[in-house]
Amino acid sequence: MLRTASQKLSDVDLTEPLTAASEVVYESVGRNFTRQVDETGSHWPPRRDKLPHPLLLLTLAMSTAATGGPGSIRIVGKKSLKLGIDSSKVHYWRKHQIGEGVPRRRYFFLHVDERGAAIKVFGDASKPIVLKQVFDRG
Repeated sequence: MLRTASQKLSDVDLTEPLTAASEVVYESVGRNFTRQVDETGSHWPPRRDKLPHPLLLLTLAMSTAATGGPGSIRIVGKKSLKLGIDSSKVHYWRKHQIGEGVPRRRYFFLHVDERGAAIKVFGDASKPIVLKQVFDRG
């Protein structure tokens, strides 16, 4: 029995393209710590103390987890991607992300200027897979 393209597409494994795109997200999140602006372009609230380290970078545990290192969560399925930070490893990450008891300093997001790069990486990695598995080309 001939399977339609839509049936074949539902079986395509996009694990590799999603993993490649996740690297772009992690790079963007890493740059968010340097930019010190949220997803709307608003600057993070200034420090309240006089400590010498940059904001949110005292131990590097949070930024390391946010960029795919120890303490990160990356679950890649055939058609799904979940990125996050393991609260059992970096328990305070959410407080900073949502402003719970501390000034809100959002850092865990794909910056608007880098969304095109993530889409391109995903598309470039997906195209040969789809051509081969759906259209028997490539």
